[in-house]
Amino acid sequence: MAGQSFTVTQQAAAPACTFVVSPTKLSEDWKGGNDSITVTAPSQCAWTAVSQVGWITIKSGTSGSGSGTVQLTVDKNQNKEDGDAPGSSRTGTVTVARQTVTVSQSNK
Repeated sequence: MAGQSFTVTQQAAAPACTFVVSPTKLSEDWKGGNDSITVTAPSQCAWTAVSQVGWITIKSGTSGSGSGTVQLTVDKNQNKEDGDAPGSSRTGTVTVARQTVTVSQSNK
């Protein structure tokens, strides 16, 4: 402008955050157990993991950035009347990086 030069600097657009969650389906027998879910994402992309039911507990990996692992525990599925017998089959979900992971628990 007016015979003078100047420099314009433009920041690059923020990279898109895409998440790959694996597996998206888990199953446990009535005794319960521990499971792992893997999140794959670019390093600057934040995510969270939240159980949607009381019988699934996130033990570690409730949040992170980039790739990581969510460790969860599925409680024993006990019959209300007889604590030593399995209860009814049930299904619950965990939301990981905005994706649904379905956990099925049998009564066998």
